[in-house]
This record gives sequence, structure tokens and C-alpha cells, in this order.
Amino acid sequence: MKTKWILLFFLSVMAVMIFFALVFPAELREVLNRPSMYQHVLFTHIVAVTLFFANAVVGILWELRSLASGRKEVILHTYNTVAWLDARFSSPMLIISIIAAIMLSLMLGDIWQIGWLSLAFFLFLFSGLVWVISDIPTQYKIKTLIKNADPDAQVLPQELLRILKMRIWISIAGVFPLIVVFFLMIYKYKKPIDFYLSFLAGIAALSLLMFPTSNIVEKCIELCDNYTIAFIEYNEFRINFHYISATVFLVILNYMCFFLFTRKNEQEIVVTEQKKKRNIVYYICGSLMSLALLVMFLKLINKFPEDFYINNNLTFWMETLALEAFGFSWLVKGEFILKDK
Repeated sequence: MKTKWILLFFLSVMAVMIFFALVFPAELREVLNRPSMYQHVLFTHIVAVTLFFANAVVGILWELRSLASGRKEVILHTYNTVAWLDARFSSPMLIISIIAAIMLSLMLGDIWQIGWLSLAFFLFLFSGLVWVISDIPTQYKIKTLIKNADPDAQVLPQELLRILKMRIWISIAGVFPLIVVFFLMIYKYKKPIDFYLSFLAGIAALSLLMFPTSNIVEKCIELCDNYTIAFIEYNEFRINFHYISATVFLVILNYMCFFLFTRKNEQEIVVTEQKKKRNIVYYICGSLMSLALLVMFLKLINKFPEDFYINNNLTFWMETLALEAFGFSWLVKGEFILKDK
């Protein structure tokens, strides 16, 4: 079955649902107001969004790996597989998630009166526009170039490879807003400072991963082809941006440990004994994080013995200490440990 007919079918299903909502709004609201309906719709929405997002991310990784191999048959097979999954799997999941999202917004109230929901809606639209405006025309160009390529050639045309690499960045631009939407779905903070700090920490975490400092190996030898996706050249801006992102990330986590986790809930009249114990843990973990940040800062301003620092890989160990300390405080914050009785 051709891809376009599959897409048209699911778009028709969505159109029928929208038509039903416009013509029979009272009947629709009656169905949505059933107590059990919210959990069913929420489950459907989470499953559809998760599968759609996961397929998009895995597709990007597949295409990156295939392009790194440089093998014609691998690149074409991967592209065809990703395109097949996009049409027959991602498209249905996308439409189901949209329908479920509309139903949930009606259950929760006016979408424009719920800050995180309205922002998530615009981000979702932006992600869709990225794919519609950029990815669809790119797909047509790729299909045309594949069709006109010499089947006996050992390598693919350079123009085709260029567009395939450009499509990776288009996919990342489309996926990134969905990451923020996921974040907004889970962390619906009551106080703005909670949201802004967590959001900024999330952006910093993604940035330090997308801008690595160095390669696994010093030179792109045979090991590179078998075990790494890409070999990156030295770039001072990328390295500095990584360190800046890592600093922002760890400083925000340290602030959370000291000031957000220790804060008393508004509904609490008195601080419980368990809460006091949890606060002690937060202060200890925050102090360990501050110590790790201080050691790395002293190295930055050349106030720490360089030979000792490098020979013992203190950047790695200080980052590990900071993250492990925050991770433990996070478990305590979730009351996995020292839960109120």
C-alpha cells in the first residue's frame, strides 16, 4: 500500500472526529465527562506520544549510524526503513496523540487558561511546521535523487548525501520542541521559579550532550569505523560551549538542592521530623556538589595543582560526585527514602 493512502486514511479519521465535535458538541462533552474516560484518554495519549517520540529519536540515530558507515546499501536501506515507519507507525501515533490531546484539553478546561498546556500546544505546532515546511520537500528531493541515481554506482551522489545529512538536522529541530513538551507534561510546577530553573537545566543538559568536548580516540583509525558514530575535529567554540552548559546545569542542580528541596510545602503547618532529616540530607548533598564545583573552578583559574588534577582525572570524578549527590537528594525528595509516616 502506498504511503500517501495511509496518510490520507488517518487524516480522514481525524477530520471525522473534528466534524463530530463541531456538529455534536453536547454529546461529545457528555462522553468526556464520564469519570473513567479521563484515565483511558490520558493512557492513550501518553502511549501514542511516547511511541511517536521514541520512533523519531531512534530514526535519527539509525540515519546517523548509516551515514557514518558510508556504505550505499546501508544508507538506502536505513532511509527506506525510517520512511516506512514514519508513514505506517509515526503518522497514526501522531494523529491519535492529537485527538487524545484535544479531548484532554476539553476535560481539563480552557487550554488558553492553563499556561503549560498552551505553551505545549504552540511547541507541538512548531514541531509540526518544521516537518511540514522542511522535511516533506526534502523527502521529495531525496526520492527523486534516489530514483535518478546510477544503480551500478558504488557510492551515492554527493548531493543526495548532503540532503540526507541536512535531513538529520531538520529531524533534530523537529524533535527538540517535543522534548520540551514532554517536560511540560510531567513537571507542571505551581511556582514560576521551579519551572524556569528546571527548564533551563534541561536545556543545559541537552546542550552539553550535543556539544561534546572530544572524541573517544585521538585519531580516526579503524576503531573509529567499528565503534563510533562520528569523529569530530577540534573546535574551541564547541568545547567552551560544553563547559558553559555543564556549569549552568550543575549550578542549577546545586541551587535546587539547597533552596528548592528544603522549602516547606504551603499546606504544611509544622515541619515534620522526617522533613527535618530530609533537609539535612539536602544540605549534605548540596555541600558535596559545591565542593565538586569549587575544585573545578580552582582548576579553571589555575589555583589547583595541574599535574595532580589531570593525572587523577578530577573533572570526571568531580562531575560524578556532583551528579551522584544530586541523584541521591532526588530520591530523598521523592520520599523513596525518609518518607513521612
